[in-house]
Amino acid sequence: MTLADLIAADAALFINTDDFARSVVYRSASGVQTTLNAVVYESESASEDNNGVQTIVRTRAMTFAASYTQIDSTGVVVIDTVEWAVTPTITTDGVLTTVLLKRFELHEQTRPNLRRS
Repeated sequence: MTLADLIAADAALFINTDDFARSVVYRSASGVQTTLNAVVYESESASEDNNGVQTIVRTRAMTFAASYTQIDSTGVVVIDTVEWAVTPTITTDGVLTTVLLKRFELHEQTRPNLRRS
């Protein structure tokens, strides 16, 4: 077995849903859906503007088998019924591919009710 074969075997374990991965759906711009196994890493940052509206930028990095070549930044990934935009940041080493996913949400921030006494 070559080193490349060993790396591919390790990658297969890594993206197995019995171990680290989960099933997600990629929907292309034309509407074609593909279910694939991927490891999803979560991250989140928040910012607030002057009008009391909070913008939450949620990001996910998703790693999957490089054999899923149809994924590009024109489609969306559905994780637990939530759609994530695929960014143009797509990297691959020929065995695994990683993409960056983003979702923007606006939340009205509750302001304290100030009363004069």
